[in-house]
Amino acid sequence: MGRKVFLSFLGTNNYLACNYENSKGKIENVRFVQEAILQLECSKFTEEDRVFVFCTAEARKKNWVDLDEEKGLGQDPARLADPVLDRIGLYNRLVELKNSGKLQATFDQEPIFIEDGFSEEEVWKIFEAIYKVLEEGDEIYLDITYSFRFMPMLSVILMNYAKLLKNITVTGIFYGAFDARKDNIAPVWNLNSFAELQDWTNATNILVKTGSADELNQMSSLKRKAFFSKKGSKDQDEKTKILAQAGATQLLSDTLLALRTNRGLEITKGEIFKQLNEAIQTVKNNLSSDEVLLRILDKVVEKISIFQPKTSWENGLTAVKWNIEHGLIQQGVTMLQEVVLTFLCEKYNLNYTDRSCRNDIGGVLYAINRKVSLDDAKLSIEKKVNGDEEGRYHRNDRWDLLSKIKEDVEKTELAKQYDAVTQSLRNDINHGGYLSSASNQRGIVNGLKKSYTAISNTLKELAII
Repeated sequence: MGRKVFLSFLGTNNYLACNYENSKGKIENVRFVQEAILQLECSKFTEEDRVFVFCTAEARKKNWVDLDEEKGLGQDPARLADPVLDRIGLYNRLVELKNSGKLQATFDQEPIFIEDGFSEEEVWKIFEAIYKVLEEGDEIYLDITYSFRFMPMLSVILMNYAKLLKNITVTGIFYGAFDARKDNIAPVWNLNSFAELQDWTNATNILVKTGSADELNQMSSLKRKAFFSKKGSKDQDEKTKILAQAGATQLLSDTLLALRTNRGLEITKGEIFKQLNEAIQTVKNNLSSDEVLLRILDKVVEKISIFQPKTSWENGLTAVKWNIEHGLIQQGVTMLQEVVLTFLCEKYNLNYTDRSCRNDIGGVLYAINRKVSLDDAKLSIEKKVNGDEEGRYHRNDRWDLLSKIKEDVEKTELAKQYDAVTQSLRNDINHGGYLSSASNQRGIVNGLKKSYTAISNTLKELAII
């Protein structure tokens, strides 16, 4: 496991003592918010964990070290009347916490110096100074109470950057709201929900762009584990919400995996889309008061609504469109060829899950393209003359049906279009482009788009005949 790391900033203001409070307790009469947050949120830190405080040279002089009244520092009438508390800097306050056993984490005698942030260049230097202290797998507790005004925005960007490059996690983004205090009690807010919203947004964007819900599923799984790892009683409403969310994202991930792996039978039957719609609706019901997350969920619903939650050959055609939109070219080529067979089986009441039926349809298309008779098409009925199982016909009946299919298809360009997918696309891509006649990568993509449009139009025409 990585370190737990507390990141904080120190300014130049004359901070006044008050009491800080959140759901975990109250810390009384402290001048620096770091004293409160470390005791409220970082009590499980060990000596392997770290506290990093960032400040300018001026902030170090005013608030990190103890004030030297002989040099005229700290002589502000707005300061509290307590001369002892007033003079002690943050460093020695941390030392006192360490000596009292209230803080176990390690910290340095000197803060980490940063620029004043008066230019874009200085802001970039601040960014680098923070990033450099982070290590692979760190768990971050970020305090932005005394930071520069641009720091909340910079922090979210920096945390996302470090999540990618150093695999960090963010447990909390804390703000001690001194100006919101009542009866000298200031609340400590955990603003991590905004960072989590950014994560949900990024994960949904990945789904929209790539067609994968794995990131969303992983986030839900981690949230579920975190919830059930907490000791004590569990909020039942929150439990219901988390379980519903985890179930829906797992189903979403599995459904989109079915598309990426060309699970044609599942796609055609549409049951996976029906179950997914029901699971998402359950989540929406549990999030009825959370408009922010509902908007993201609506984007997911919009994305998958193109599939029918019932048995339909058109789901296969929609899957081809999905594959094209998400760069799944090989899957699109394969599915486009298979959806032609599925359509013709369904249209002429053949069992589209029966290999012999699919082979016979392929044989009909072969006979048309090669201008040969059905006798030369290597049909399965040659081997199954007496086959009378469910979904199969006696030879004469099947022969008559295949002849009818051949007659109907010959009136269209479907056989030619199917052959173009087989010869120019599927064989090419499945042989890895090694053949001398191979197309380049753009040729494959454009060929798939062209074939999809042509076959889509032809199938829809045939569907109404």
